[in-house]
Amino acid sequence: MKGRKFAGLGLAVSLLLVVAIMPTACAPAPAGPVTWKIANFTGPGFWNTDTIIWFVDEVKARTNGQLILEHYPSGAAGFSQTDALAAVRDGRIEAHWVWGPAVASEQQSLEAQSIPGFVPGDLKVHQAVAQLVQPELEKQLEKHNVITYMHAFAEHRQIYSSVPIRNLAEMKGKKVRTQGALESDFQAKLGGVPTSVSSPEVYPALQRGIVDGAWITDAACWTFKWWEVTKYIIDLRVAGASGMLLINKDAFDALPNDIQKTLRDLQPLFADKLYENMTKLASGARQKLTTEGGMEVITWPEADILKMQQIAMELWGPWYQNADEEARTIYDITDDYLKKSGYR
Repeated sequence: MKGRKFAGLGLAVSLLLVVAIMPTACAPAPAGPVTWKIANFTGPGFWNTDTIIWFVDEVKARTNGQLILEHYPSGAAGFSQTDALAAVRDGRIEAHWVWGPAVASEQQSLEAQSIPGFVPGDLKVHQAVAQLVQPELEKQLEKHNVITYMHAFAEHRQIYSSVPIRNLAEMKGKKVRTQGALESDFQAKLGGVPTSVSSPEVYPALQRGIVDGAWITDAACWTFKWWEVTKYIIDLRVAGASGMLLINKDAFDALPNDIQKTLRDLQPLFADKLYENMTKLASGARQKLTTEGGMEVITWPEADILKMQQIAMELWGPWYQNADEEARTIYDITDDYLKKSGYR
């Protein structure tokens, strides 16, 4: 009996030793740093680019170099604005800034806040609305295999033109670069000719007279140096474009838990930094455009502004009637907030 007991004990010890030295199946072997690509469509000096540059440095520092973000600004990743959502969804890139109106054909709700005249041209209102709808957008975008890391609503848009457009009547026949179907429809109803031009081609298009002007923001006009090829700011203050930083969910889920937590912890800091950069750039851009850029601000007569607003409002009903359920949800959340806040 004793011999058998010792023999059994020896066998058990041997098995324990074997298990101890064998690598466990559930514990992954140590790996080197993970490298992601992150991209956007604007260059340094613009608020989302500068925020991403900050983010790249923060992630490297806070993960001790275990997650490296290779940044591709100014469209250097090679994806068009209309392809950016699909590129993240399909895993062709781990993270990319996406402009809502550009991908509305895939996710209609992303253009809801960009309906002309729907949201007042006030940056603080834009920020409040963007933060309000983000949880709903996060849920909606899950089906695209992406994480909505940050949703933002840019400052109001106006036309920057090489020719004076001093009233609504002078808009007739003017070729103006637009972004997305809604802005194109609005431009057409104002009497102008909506023209599609890719972002890198807008400057030479303005320079050569291919277009008379372009819808964009003060911050973008200054950063992109469009003031070198335009003379007038047609101060219409219409809506803004929603944008967001999207992350491929599979890539995120593949990260170690501690790195996932680091990225989640950085989320509110990313939002704060982005709005800090946006506000700073937007608040100083108009003065730079008029003083250093020599641009003239044109304000339309009040009657024309009211007529423009009426034209914009005429787009709301048909858009809502043709919208899918998710798009209507974003519209309703935004509309309810604006009504309760006294903007309706």
